[in-house]
Amino acid sequence: MDKLEKFITDNRKKFEGNEPSPDVWRHLMFNMNFNRAPKKGRSFLVIFSRAAAVLLIFVLSYLFHEYRDFQRNKKNIAQVDIYRQLPELKETEIYYNQLVNGKLQQIKPFLEKNPMLESDLSFEMAELDSIYLSLRKDLQDNIANDLIIEAMIMNYKMRLNILEILLNELKTDQQTDKNEKYGIHI
Repeated sequence: MDKLEKFITDNRKKFEGNEPSPDVWRHLMFNMNFNRAPKKGRSFLVIFSRAAAVLLIFVLSYLFHEYRDFQRNKKNIAQVDIYRQLPELKETEIYYNQLVNGKLQQIKPFLEKNPMLESDLSFEMAELDSIYLSLRKDLQDNIANDLIIEAMIMNYKMRLNILEILLNELKTDQQTDKNEKYGIHI
């Protein structure tokens, strides 16, 4: 501090003799007023940019959901197109689904008594479902392929065959249990 005071006292005459130009004072006053005054132009720009960012997020979100819905509808339209080109396919699916569901209803009481058998059957049906979905996708790619349609029908026949064999075995086991219960030996 002593060195600064000594420098100021030694050079006081040099400081007092020079006056700054009016441009310097004007520049200083402008900067002081600019920093103290509310920034109307800048605040509008900040608010506008934030609103634009929020709007952009909403628009992008909306477009993303619309695109996703479009993809889902495109798959549904492709499926409807298959049924338009091959109306007998829909009838065949309905027919075999009714047969499979009927067999499942017949087996249901036996499965409730044997949960292990139910899990095995569910596993087998899930595998056949995945194969069927793969065949259906192939059919969408190549609509006129009769081999794919035959493979889809064979898939349903395999389901029915599995359910029929299982139903026959369960009925045989039930009949054997009744015969043993009443002491009947064949």
